[in-house]
Amino acid sequence: MDLGRFEALLALLDGGALSPSPLADGEGPRLRIHPEARSVYRGRTEIALTRREYDLLWCLAEHPRQVFTRRQLLGRVWGHPYTSPRSVDVHVRRLRVKLGADVPVVTTLRGVGYRLGADCSVEIIRDPGAGLTERVM
Repeated sequence: MDLGRFEALLALLDGGALSPSPLADGEGPRLRIHPEARSVYRGRTEIALTRREYDLLWCLAEHPRQVFTRRQLLGRVWGHPYTSPRSVDVHVRRLRVKLGADVPVVTTLRGVGYRLGADCSVEIIRDPGAGLTERVM
């Protein structure tokens, strides 16, 4: 079960009405990234990511239309290409699970690599206190 459905079920159990996600109709970003705090939010819910998962998401969000091979991601995120390239696949899978199946964060280009999903809306919050944002996609 993904996080969005789980939250909707919890709201229903608390006596609230089952309603669609406020972000489901394109009413704003699906994900917000706070680089200085190294935190990621889906709606108002903070998503707990490991250091590698966050770094992987940040790398893709910084370059939204660029396709990265596994080796390139190993160099950028892990800092060295000596780790098994399959480790990238494992971290991408975990990132997809944590962010929810309905948020197309990472797109796989078979035989090539990964990129930020074209349908994924990500907002980077440069200074959370000032409310200034930079829209990535």
